[in-house]
Amino acid sequence: MVNGRYRNTVSTFAATVVLGFAGDALAESNTSPAGSEAELAAHAVIINPLFDELDCESLGYVQPGEVDEHAGPIFSSFDIDRSFGISRAEWYGGAISKENSLVALSFEMADANSDTSLNYLEFTTYLKRAVSTLDSNGDGELSPAELRAYLPG
Repeated sequence: MVNGRYRNTVSTFAATVVLGFAGDALAESNTSPAGSEAELAAHAVIINPLFDELDCESLGYVQPGEVDEHAGPIFSSFDIDRSFGISRAEWYGGAISKENSLVALSFEMADANSDTSLNYLEFTTYLKRAVSTLDSNGDGELSPAELRAYLPG
């Protein structure tokens, strides 16, 4: 008999594989800066503390595709209770930001199905969209200067 935790892991993985293609297309389709100043700032306060971890080759920029290489450990660092979902409280704790209204806005943008928890697909899709959106010159690479331009204060 298969235990519930294993079944949930397999189901989550299968959903991620099947739906991952749609998430990739969504993230890659949004390659120019868009959104309100608050939305851009919200993306920036989430990506800023993750920038070095996402810059997997230490080249000084982040590409949306690099999210796939590092999303697992980042997701796990947010998912404190190991529920295979990131709650609002976990998002606030993992965001490492004092900009609570922007962190709240980022959670709302990431929670595509509005169930108050981010699954792995929502998490990776959001990070890719944030990186793509903050790439103000549209070259496919988010530089530290582009990121700083959207950080509050």
